[in-house]
Parts: sequence; structure tokens; C-alpha cells
Amino acid sequence: MAASYKKLFKLLIDREMKSKDLAAKAGRSSDFYIESAAVSAEELGNPVYPPARRELAAHGISCDGKYALEKRPDAGLLAGLWQFPNIPGHFDTQESLKKAEALGIPVKDILRQTDKKHIFTHIQWNMRGIYIEVSKAAGDYVWLTPEQIEKESALPTAFRQFWEDIEHI
Repeated sequence: MAASYKKLFKLLIDREMKSKDLAAKAGRSSDFYIESAAVSAEELGNPVYPPARRELAAHGISCDGKYALEKRPDAGLLAGLWQFPNIPGHFDTQESLKKAEALGIPVKDILRQTDKKHIFTHIQWNMRGIYIEVSKAAGDYVWLTPEQIEKESALPTAFRQFWEDIEHI
């Protein structure tokens, strides 16, 4: 995620500097107050302006910043720990999306697919992660920010490898 925040910050600062430069060249700097929310706290808590949200999305930057997690069953491997939404079985991307939509997850875009494996002492899991963007938080999931995932969720190594890939999307 750090790379995405750096891109966002650079984009906002570049826009702020260009706007200030245009006003100065027109001799109208005193007519405008130009300051990016990236360097000001007064916009904290306000939703992102829809055109800005679209611009950021075009650069692969999500304004929502929450990820779906669910608790694993109370019995079996990794019992009671957190995981990303999991559909047991082996599916291609399109089949997985249909199953996600059937679970009430409103798929907006496919961001990436990756295959991973995790080796326990007695079994190997071959897993496919399909990173999707949703149009709204839905389904029977807990939606957490990256900070909450890092501090509050017990995300096992088997699933953490998918989390670590998120900043490369």
C-alpha cells in the first residue's frame, strides 16, 4: 500500500503546484486559496469528491481502502483465524467471479489473479487469489482498513502472502 499512497500524494501535490503556478502566471494568486487535502487536515473525514475518486481509480488507487475478511470455521486447519473470502474448490477467474456474485459480492473490476502455495507439515495448499474491486462493501464479511488488518487480525501466513502482494497491484 505504501507505493499507492506515494503515488496519491505525488499526484495531489503535482496538481496543487500546477494550480498555484497557473494562478501566479495569470497574476491572480491573491484571488485564490489553493491547498491540497494531502497537506491539510481540514478535509479529514469528508468523502472523496467523485471526480477525484474517478481520477484516482484510473491510477489504481482505491479511496475506500477496506478489505473483506472472514473468520475460518472453529474446527480444522487454522481454526478461528482470519482469511480473505474463500470459495473452496479449483476455479478459473470467471467461475470465481460468478460464485462471488452469487454470494452477494458486487464485483466492479478484476485487478489481478495470482497462484500461491502454502506447505504445512502434512499437507500442501494450492491457492488462487483473485483480487477484485467491489462497488460497495457487501456480504457477510468484516471490512477492515490496512491498519486494522495489521494490528487487529490474526492473518495466518497461508493468507498473509496474498496480503503482502496487495501493494503490487
